Amino acid sequence: MQNTISLVNELSLGSRLNQAVEANRRGEFGLLLALISDEQQNMPQFQIKPSSTDQDDRAQFNLPPEQLLVADLNIAESIVNNSHAFHVSGTTGFRLQDGLMQEALVIRKGQGAALESVIKNCDYHTQLRTQGEYKTIETEAVTLIEQLTTQRQMSQVLLQA
Repeated sequence: MQNTISLVNELSLGSRLNQAVEANRRGEFGLLLALISDEQQNMPQFQIKPSSTDQDDRAQFNLPPEQLLVADLNIAESIVNNSHAFHVSGTTGFRLQDGLMQEALVIRKGQGAALESVIKNCDYHTQLRTQGEYKTIETEAVTLIEQLTTQRQMSQVLLQA
């Protein structure tokens, strides 16, 4: 039995697959599955406009502007803080205020995220030194000759005792 309906593109493939399953034609079903392209980019339903940008997509789907993920206290002049709305009005007030002016998910001061994780893995004194709170003891510069002389005098005192 020969089919008279020709397959134009992969969009008409769905109905042909359904017909092959209903009529129990395993050979035609296998052939149609073999004709499907492996790359989904070649399928016409997945073709998108190359000029599509994030702003175009947001305008098309009526999305709000993108939420700021990390706010740096050293750079930003004003950081949005909606905690007062939570304390005054509760959860609903906070949600309303956050909808009007979204605050960043993380507010930090100082180093970036990678350097901050490295500093957290350092010892306590190194952490203080990077924050500028660690005071180093100023030692006098001692030359090698003075060190040798001091050591010789100490060894003579120990030998005499």
